[in-house]
Amino acid sequence: MSSKRHDTTTEAPPLPVVIVESHTEGLPAIHMAIRRGWIHDSQLEVFHVDAHPDLAASKAIEPDDIFGDQLDLYTKLENDAYGISTWLLPPILQGHIGKVVWLRPTWAHQLPDGHHADLRVGFRDGRMRVWTALPYWAAEDEAVDPSLATGPEDPSTSFDLLIGTAVGLQPEAVDTTIPCWILDIDLDYLSCLNPVPDDCPTLPVHQSTEEEMAKSLAELERVLRSRYSGPPGLIIIARSEEDGFTPPAEVDDIQGRVTDLLHRLYGSCRIIPISCTEDFYDLSILGFS
Repeated sequence: MSSKRHDTTTEAPPLPVVIVESHTEGLPAIHMAIRRGWIHDSQLEVFHVDAHPDLAASKAIEPDDIFGDQLDLYTKLENDAYGISTWLLPPILQGHIGKVVWLRPTWAHQLPDGHHADLRVGFRDGRMRVWTALPYWAAEDEAVDPSLATGPEDPSTSFDLLIGTAVGLQPEAVDTTIPCWILDIDLDYLSCLNPVPDDCPTLPVHQSTEEEMAKSLAELERVLRSRYSGPPGLIIIARSEEDGFTPPAEVDDIQGRVTDLLHRLYGSCRIIPISCTEDFYDLSILGFS
């Protein structure tokens, strides 16, 4: 998206903030933003603020789904019990995303901090895989040893992954080379439950105190100000209430705090609440042009 949002001589258009319930709806949000010209269609950077990486390799998605009917892809993600953990790899395979920066809370440790460059993702024997030795994928039989000669079947691509806490991701200087990026926030970053302890006992759990939440929001604001010279082209907020990850008694308060932060950072924002997939194709239903 144009950097004119920071041009004080030009009134910037409101920044689109798409609010979804399930994080699987992040994919149609990205596709909608591309169709409407809010963001570029390739090599985007996603700043992923979440208690979970959401980078698992889906067992439900087949090679033909990546560039097939978008509605079928959305349905597969929505119907997959693990869809919320797998939604980021499809837009990476589609070429829309070239880099993911996972801002993790201090109590989430699914992947090691640092820069993991040129991670290869594709298909092998019809199943999505990541060419890596990292346990996040290897432990779930989603990895292929990158030292093997066998490469991925198409569609395939590579992406960069940077991981750290808010303190660890603060750069020494603002990066002025990022032309277009997406800010993606799951509210469970600020307070998180594990609704599936029997199936996934290692998922992070942390209900934040008032002091911890205020500190996390302040650190998030600092890292966004220090890391990016311009605003994102798209902001996605996933509530994650119905799937049980964001505490239901806290979700509305957390959402209000996050939108207040966005207004402080970027000024005028256009809040777009999504209730069903059809909304992504006809914003006039919601009163938007």
